[in-house]
Order: sequence, then C-alpha cells, then structure tokens
Amino acid sequence: MRMIYMLLTRTDTVFSKLIHAATLAEYTHSSLCVSDSLDEFFSFGRKLSLFPFPSGFVKEQLDSGYFGAHQRTPCILLELSVKEQVYERLCGKIGQMQKSADRYRYNVLGIMFLTLDIEHKRPNHYFCSQFVGELLSESGALELPRDASLMRPIDYKNHPQLREVYHGTIQGLEAWRKTRSRSGYETKAV
Repeated sequence: MRMIYMLLTRTDTVFSKLIHAATLAEYTHSSLCVSDSLDEFFSFGRKLSLFPFPSGFVKEQLDSGYFGAHQRTPCILLELSVKEQVYERLCGKIGQMQKSADRYRYNVLGIMFLTLDIEHKRPNHYFCSQFVGELLSESGALELPRDASLMRPIDYKNHPQLREVYHGTIQGLEAWRKTRSRSGYETKAV
C-alpha cells in the first residue's frame, strides 16, 4: 500500500476570500501530493505568486512560491492509502500533465457552474478540487460522492476514506514535515 496526500488551504488571496464569502467554506483550495516527503503538491491555480493570472496546472511547495510567502495560511493535510497499481496510475497521469502543462488552463467557467451546482467539463480545463477529484476518481483511488466538477475542497475533508494527519498552518506543516522525515515515522500533529 502507498500513501497519497491532499492539502486543503484557505489563502489570503482575493479569489479565496470571494469563495469563502460566498460559501463560508473552511478551505477554498486543494492540492495533491504523491510523495511521502511532502515536497511537491500539484493543483490548478496561480502560476505567479503575486498575480492571479496566468493560472493553470501548477506545482506547489510549502517553503516557496505563494505558500513560502504566506506561512500563516490555515491548512489541513489528509492522507489516503491506495494500492500500488492505483498509485502508479495516479503518478503516470501527473507525469503526463507535467510534460504538457502549457496545454492546461484554469476552469473559471467551471467555478461559475459549480456555484450553480451544474456539472461542467471542458477539455484541459480544471479548477483545483475538480483536478484532484478527477485524478483520484479516474485512477481508482477514491470514489467520489458526485461528479469531480461539483467537488469543493471541503468535500474532501468530510470524505470517510481520507484521514486527517495534520491541522494548523503552512509554517507548522513545514516544521511537522521536517520532523516527520527525520524521525522516520508518522505522528499526528494538532
């Protein structure tokens, strides 16, 4: 069995504040990690930490980019145990997307349909929780309660197959990650 991780955050961006104001959701962004070292998270979002556009397929790190500059961002880290073949499919899809990252765009229209609770898919267009859901669903890692285009970050927090392993800030998660990697075993942080 292998572990994959999902990071849910609520950043201090205007877009995140709008989503939070409209939904009152505790978390407004989701990212996926396939490494126990928690050094790379994949998602759809801003490509430049200071500007909302351009946006699309991105690799996020806890100690650089937007998270590096906003260490007090609230977050929760969830883990999911998957079979080896599921893990390989998931990594393969992420690898394919990395190789052709310039083909992918942020699904702004999809966000509008999501607020109306209407399924909407566009080729090569995703928003963060749609990307996470589609990858997990298509790889066989997680059965979704609804179509990936209708998934919100908070839906993952409440999913019975996902287990909380950390809750706090990005700064605390980075410290926890470093301690965890030195100790060689997992602990639950509060």
